[in-house]
Amino acid sequence: MNKLSRAASMLPIALNGELLILPEAEQNRIEEIRLRAGQAMTVLVDGKEKFVAPEHSITVSELEGVLECATGASVHSVEASMANGYINVKGGIRLGICGNAIIRSGAVCGIRNLSSLSVRIPKEIHGCASDELQKMLCHGLTDILIASPPGAGKTTCLREFIRILSNGGKRVSVADERGEIAAVSDGIAQFDVGKHTDIITDAPKAKAAMMLIRAMNPDVLAMDEISSREDMQSVYEASGCGVKLLATAHAGSVDDLRSRKLYRQLMQMRIFKYCLFIRNINGRRSYCIEELK
Repeated sequence: MNKLSRAASMLPIALNGELLILPEAEQNRIEEIRLRAGQAMTVLVDGKEKFVAPEHSITVSELEGVLECATGASVHSVEASMANGYINVKGGIRLGICGNAIIRSGAVCGIRNLSSLSVRIPKEIHGCASDELQKMLCHGLTDILIASPPGAGKTTCLREFIRILSNGGKRVSVADERGEIAAVSDGIAQFDVGKHTDIITDAPKAKAAMMLIRAMNPDVLAMDEISSREDMQSVYEASGCGVKLLATAHAGSVDDLRSRKLYRQLMQMRIFKYCLFIRNINGRRSYCIEELK
């Protein structure tokens, strides 16, 4: 079962059918399925939302049914993840969740009264940015940051870099905090991340990074989305252990990186030699290498 079929299987039967009768070429370009109470279902294609089955208004009970299906009728088992606004579904699919936040002691501990869901469809694209990777590695293994605005393909590119390096004989360790890079299920990665790759899933990146360095002796440590001081500190500590780093960040340019306090500090550390910027223009991705000085 491909990723779109797996995602569609969580939907109400009527919507499942409407999705799977779309032209195959369009199905292959679907990035997300959006379900909003009182509105028709949409799909995100090439960065734009398109209505599917516009006569069908999503009900709250249908949203609840999707969540039940996604969790195997065990919503309580994913409450901790729901507090972060999403849950991971088998196969690397991520289900974003909106509704009324449940607050306890000033912290979000869950979501109730669902209002919308976003089903993100992960993709593998073998060969994406492989030429750019070889250019960055022409003088040997180095530290690489992958950056783009949300939804432009950072994780897809990171996954492909991991696969290429791993199949090239490098030991790659992956801190897969959200389970989206490798999508490990029952111990087996559902994405091709190479033959020499070790993965810790669900642990905070900062914690997983040091566990992997101590236990697995990697040549390369990979992680998605540096987004907190703890993540940045783990990058700093890992760089001092002789391991090369692969990571991603939300940014569209070097100026963008330097304009944000967290990334500005990261740049000042001078850990990453290159940044690969991904841009998505009218559904077409382009790659630009910047040497960080």
